[in-house]
Amino acid sequence: YLFCFLMIRRPARSTLFPYTTLFRSGNVHARVILSRIARTYEYDPEVADRELDIAVSLAPNDSFALLQLSIRFIRQGNYERSITYAEQAALMDPLNPIVSRILGDIYFDVGDNDAAISVWEEGLALNPAAVQFHSRIGTVFLMNGEYERALQKFDRESLDGFRSTGRAVTFFAMGDSVNADAELAHLIDLGIRWTY
Repeated sequence: YLFCFLMIRRPARSTLFPYTTLFRSGNVHARVILSRIARTYEYDPEVADRELDIAVSLAPNDSFALLQLSIRFIRQGNYERSITYAEQAALMDPLNPIVSRILGDIYFDVGDNDAAISVWEEGLALNPAAVQFHSRIGTVFLMNGEYERALQKFDRESLDGFRSTGRAVTFFAMGDSVNADAELAHLIDLGIRWTY
């Protein structure tokens, strides 16, 4: 894996492609990482798709590869196929909370909030300290107008930024600008600026 990350130091778009043509690894995870690097740092979807396809062909039941394939279909707007691969990844690796987070996110994106909450709750059962599960569930409660339940979930979020942002939005939706402003001031005190 270190080899893969050393390749991204140079900023030119073509830095990865020569390495991938020389890199003939049977290591599925190395291929998936190459795919992610190609998409994220090289902006080269052809190389990314090719490396991911190779990874999946090497190990069609590898949860890491299936999850990345699911993410590829999300980018393409094909949620049905994305759900299929994410569910398959969950079957292959049922103890992985990252799979639960992504599968729940897909369900949320297609409007199946009950399935999303169920999968996110499973992820929390696997890792109670996992970040963003509580805030995701809180967001569904907020959208449904269940403000007290939303606040309870946001209060349990371990990351200050997500916790305070969720609380601020919920207080604002409740018409409580005093507490909403206090949460925003807390974010400013923490130096967290991405929320506003």
